Amino acid sequence: RCLSWISAGVAMGNEVMSAGQFLKQANQLKRAGRLDEAIALYHQAIEKQPNFHWYHHELGETFAKLERYGDAIACFQKAIDVYPNACAYYRMANNYTKLGKIEDANLVYYRAIELNPNWGIVLVRQVSIDRVIACFDYVLKRDPHQAIVYYEFSQYLAAKDFIDEAIACFRKAPQFSHHQKTSGQDSISEPTEIYDLLWQNLNQLDQFDSISGSIPKKTEAEAYFSQKDDYNFLYLNNLAKSGKNLLAPYGISLANLQIIKRDSLSLEEIYINSFNPTSRVKLSRKYIENIHNLWEPQKNHACCKAMVETGYIYSVCPFSGEILRSDTSFVIEYEDWRALTVRHIYRFTGKEVFYLVVDTFCMGKMCIYIPSKNLIIQLSHGKEVLIKIVNALKSYLVSNYHQVKEYIKNTSKKQLVLDIGFSKNFGHYYWNELSGILYLEHNDLLKKIPKFLVGNRDFFNVGGVFPEIPSCKIIKLANTEELFKTILDNNYFAVQVNDLFMTQELAYRVTRFSLKKCSEKLGFLEELERAKKHFPLLCIQIRSSRTWVSQGEGNTNIIKKLASEFPGLGVVFEGWALQEVEDPLANSMIAKEKNIVAEIVAALPPHTQVYCLIGKTNYEKTIFSHEIDVYSGPIGSGVTTVQWIANKPGVWHGHTSYYDTIWCKGQQSSTGDPLVRENIVPANWVPRNCIVDLADKNYDCDWSAIYEEIVKIIRDIAQ
Repeated sequence: RCLSWISAGVAMGNEVMSAGQFLKQANQLKRAGRLDEAIALYHQAIEKQPNFHWYHHELGETFAKLERYGDAIACFQKAIDVYPNACAYYRMANNYTKLGKIEDANLVYYRAIELNPNWGIVLVRQVSIDRVIACFDYVLKRDPHQAIVYYEFSQYLAAKDFIDEAIACFRKAPQFSHHQKTSGQDSISEPTEIYDLLWQNLNQLDQFDSISGSIPKKTEAEAYFSQKDDYNFLYLNNLAKSGKNLLAPYGISLANLQIIKRDSLSLEEIYINSFNPTSRVKLSRKYIENIHNLWEPQKNHACCKAMVETGYIYSVCPFSGEILRSDTSFVIEYEDWRALTVRHIYRFTGKEVFYLVVDTFCMGKMCIYIPSKNLIIQLSHGKEVLIKIVNALKSYLVSNYHQVKEYIKNTSKKQLVLDIGFSKNFGHYYWNELSGILYLEHNDLLKKIPKFLVGNRDFFNVGGVFPEIPSCKIIKLANTEELFKTILDNNYFAVQVNDLFMTQELAYRVTRFSLKKCSEKLGFLEELERAKKHFPLLCIQIRSSRTWVSQGEGNTNIIKKLASEFPGLGVVFEGWALQEVEDPLANSMIAKEKNIVAEIVAALPPHTQVYCLIGKTNYEKTIFSHEIDVYSGPIGSGVTTVQWIANKPGVWHGHTSYYDTIWCKGQQSSTGDPLVRENIVPANWVPRNCIVDLADKNYDCDWSAIYEEIVKIIRDIAQ
């Protein structure tokens, strides 16, 4: 009776019905199987509101039920013309398939998956992965450079736990790699110097030639290779935009380069399970890092986590697309003011030998180096730095030729080791290295690491901060060169896992161990109790490079003016710390900074209460930082104790280039989310227009601008 009423209502009053009412009634008729009547109402709805895609879509569905596939396709096309959507493309492709127009269906299925990979999952479930591959194949024959879609969709399949289908899809991409090659690009002139001869011999695919004569010393190799800057150089970002033809002479696939740069757990699982056809491996997801999307290009979590869980690093061959794995690692250091840390470089053997440089601090995968082509492919960072890294790699390997040769030839499984504490930068050690260890602990992976190679810059003692690491697993080493040789001599495979976000738990762990160490120091806690009685207790950070050039006179004036307003003022000076291992650089910096403090103190009234932490331990700096009320200083690694650990309010100033640096500018994103530290207390910044930039990242600033920001914070605290 209801459907009869609908039909009567349409006949009597369709002039007053809305498009939505037509749609509702048409849908009811369609469900009842009265398809011709439903079609009439869908047409009425479209006449009322032609620019609503769903009316066309529903009409197409109804035509399909009547097996009027051509009419259905026309309706879905109109829906797409109004609003392109994956659902309409998918339905259109189904109708093309019914008509036997497979090539047309391929194009349309491809478009559906491109807009929404979920429709690819639907196709996999309804038919098979072969159907998806068939439509990709057809489209990519027109433009083989777009083979990255195979890689991307395979990762999507892996993320949805279709791992077998993901591997099958992934392995199709190399068939569309661009391998055209011109003559002459492969050839490199015959080496005439022993350095080049040794280097070439280390990068042959099959065997090593016999070498007679003495092996150069590292200093000699460094002097020779440091003059090398004649590399072929390609930038991946430029290639992705317009430079695909630049790859043709090398026989390298753009899609392969793009996937090498990627970092995701799903991608690593495809790599790993291509070597494990019977026993599927799922990487730990007990804890997934929560980093801001600004850091996404710098990630290497998944790559390094896979190394910890499997003992290999994975990639594809830039030439063939073959999935490769390697347990051959080199850790090197090079001379450059930006070289805050060592670089991990992994050697792969595919169609050619190539090296993948992985940065541990905020730069992800840095470059691919292919010796036979003398080619550096930049993934991140600048040309000058990458050339220095490759030259340093050559110097390390050539000067240790015999040990390196035996290490490469050794086919027995290499033992996994994690290295930490070889960085020159205190801030990155806390932010990236210790956060990385906590990341492993959260994923229950720390216990999987057999050995920890710990360097001379273990600023907080990793075994103390993480008592979960048995002391028998920790091996102390003097420097990077000893690390390099230890890896070779013991057939180790080295990894460093870093994170890009600091948690409150990490701050708690460091503070807890620091308090334990400080409690062992005679008189420290008594001095701390005296300092706590002051208000405000102001921490002033001192720097001797890339700093405020007027910091002596300026800080003197700030302290004097604050003391006139706040008689209970106490001042804590902070700077370079005394390291647990003798460090000539630290000692020289401590001496410079103590001289600056001495000049300031000499100009202050004698009753000013001053505490100097320069030359004290990092543990003392940490505990003192928890008791200060406010800090002030030049932006740099000084953020570690006062903001990243103690999370106190304060004032930063610096060369204006730092004002645009992601981790510096407010330490928060535009949406208010923290960029580097959980629940961070944002710092006040001296207004940019108060800063005068000088050479070498130094700057000047009127002290009163800094004073105004400090006093704002003190008054807020006092209220």
